[in-house]
Amino acid sequence: MYEEKNRIGEFARSGELIVRGKKIITPTFMPDGTRGAVKSMTPDMVRGTGVQVVLANTYHLHLMPGEEVIADLGGLHNFTKQNLPMLTDSGGFQVFSLAHINKITEEGVKFKDPRTGDSIFLSPEKSIQIQMKLGADMIVAFDDVVSLEDSKRGRTLEAYERTHRWLERCIAEYDRLTADLPEDQKPLLFGVVQGGLDKDLRKKSLEIVQGSSVGGMAIGGLSVGESREEMHDMLEFLAPLYDDSTRPRFLLGVGDPVDLRKAIECG
Repeated sequence: MYEEKNRIGEFARSGELIVRGKKIITPTFMPDGTRGAVKSMTPDMVRGTGVQVVLANTYHLHLMPGEEVIADLGGLHNFTKQNLPMLTDSGGFQVFSLAHINKITEEGVKFKDPRTGDSIFLSPEKSIQIQMKLGADMIVAFDDVVSLEDSKRGRTLEAYERTHRWLERCIAEYDRLTADLPEDQKPLLFGVVQGGLDKDLRKKSLEIVQGSSVGGMAIGGLSVGESREEMHDMLEFLAPLYDDSTRPRFLLGVGDPVDLRKAIECG
């Protein structure tokens, strides 16, 4: 549950997010711990920076050591010796970043393991299953991410539509897997807004995700090759369209301080 505490200007807000009994003060930056650890830093060093949340990557953890191994070791927090809240992304970014070794279908995405050459298949359901086994406090719906070059070739609409069909499947699987969990033990599920640089698609995508039962809003498909001006223009466009619900907002894949400040200003 997210509670807004203060507003600065028209859209910037600060607040408090409680996930599985853990408190996060927002706005906050989430460092990338791809395999559960932030590179070259011990857990104590990470905590010493004042970081409140660490992000881990579902795709890479699935490849090595595997979600079953991590679950047997007590979940991500015990595996990494990290007592901070943790978020796992869905593997959707690898649809974009590993486009040269994957094949997208309606069912999901088939990847090639870059180490072994083995086929790896991720579907919306499989992504949620892996994230639940990893034991993260916050998880992300599986989405179809489009690069700037792909958007120029006209794939934006296809990815936008598929992202929302996959969102429905992610929500259904999440509901199935969390049905017997107490409310305060359920991870928070983020739905992802897509649409590339097409403002009409972005507006419709935001309406769809805000109209769903997800606990958080994620803005995806930025920082994929567009200019800083284009990114900031899209953030400004979306700012007045957010509802005033008790849901946190998460800008995916962006870490430049200039862009972070702009994102905070835009809510």
